[in-house]
Amino acid sequence: GYSGAELKRLGSKRITYPEDMAEEERLVAGLRAGTRDAYQLEHRYWGRKRRLIWVKASASAVRDHLGELRFIITMAEDITGRKQAEDQIRLLVNSVHSTQELICITDQKNRFQFVNRAFLSAYGYTEPELLGRKPELLSPPANAPELYDQIYQQTLGGGWQGEIINHHQIALLIAG
Repeated sequence: GYSGAELKRLGSKRITYPEDMAEEERLVAGLRAGTRDAYQLEHRYWGRKRRLIWVKASASAVRDHLGELRFIITMAEDITGRKQAEDQIRLLVNSVHSTQELICITDQKNRFQFVNRAFLSAYGYTEPELLGRKPELLSPPANAPELYDQIYQQTLGGGWQGEIINHHQIALLIAG
C-alpha cells in the first residue's frame, strides 16, 4: 500500500515485522559480506494501517568483476492470501482431527487418503495401516462383498446413508 518513495523513506526496518527482522538482517549481511549470493525468504511486513502482509522475497547480490557488491536486486511477491488459506486449512484439519465423528476420505479408486483420530481409534488401526487401502479391509465376512462398491457409487452420486458392520483390529498377545 506504499509508494516507492514512501518505502524508501520508511526503510525496511520500520515496516518489517519485529520477529522477522533478525533473519532478514542475517541474510542481507551475508549478501554484503559475500558469504552468500542470493536468498529466498517468507516473512511479514506492516502495510498501511498496520495491516500484516506476508511476502516471499528473493534477493540476489550483483557484484563487479572484482567481486565487490554493486547492488542487491530484490523481488517481492505478496503471499498473504496463500498464508491465510494455509491457516484456514490448518484450522480445518485440526477441527476434523479433534471431532469425535468418524471421518475418512477416499480417492477416485476408493482408497483411504485421510482418516481422522476418531476413525483410527474406533477401528484400532494406525494411519499407515489404512492409507492407500480400500475400506473392505474393515469388513467382516457378514457383509456382502459388493457392499463397499455400492456405498462408493452412492457417495459419488451425492451421498450414502446407512449402517454397516465393520470390525476392529485386535492385537493378540500369546503368553509363552
